[in-house]
Amino acid sequence: MANPTLEGLLNSNNPQTVISGSNLNALGSNSLVLGAAFSNVAADGQGGGFRFARLKFHVDSMTVTAGGVVDGWFLTAADGSVYEQGGTSVTPARAPDFVLAPVAQTAAVDLEGYVQMPICATCKCLLRNNALGAATPANANGYLKVYYETDMYPQV
Repeated sequence: MANPTLEGLLNSNNPQTVISGSNLNALGSNSLVLGAAFSNVAADGQGGGFRFARLKFHVDSMTVTAGGVVDGWFLTAADGSVYEQGGTSVTPARAPDFVLAPVAQTAAVDLEGYVQMPICATCKCLLRNNALGAATPANANGYLKVYYETDMYPQV
């Protein structure tokens, strides 16, 4: 009998919130939004060291014209304290780790995307409204959650 192949299983029961609440309001003024520190290493009770995840981005109300997107980066601190350059006043000088592209509308936004996660004990998520039309009002609440994909062998 052949060995089964590892498969990814979405762990929808244990999401990790990396940015939440009114923190997303800054996207309305084309500002950068930096989330709190989180961890993704084995046995940390959060990400568990899993390499892939689905992102869930929700904003209660967002005005989006054609071409509007939100760029995102995962900033890591290999030494546990000094993060890669990037923050509320500095955009990283590299391509985004993910891009969220809402449709042109004026309503609540719910987007999902598949991403490769950094395996690091200390990381933060940075979002940028690329100023091409995606805008949140000053009072829009929302979140960016990470649903890790767990490796497992399929049931036979």
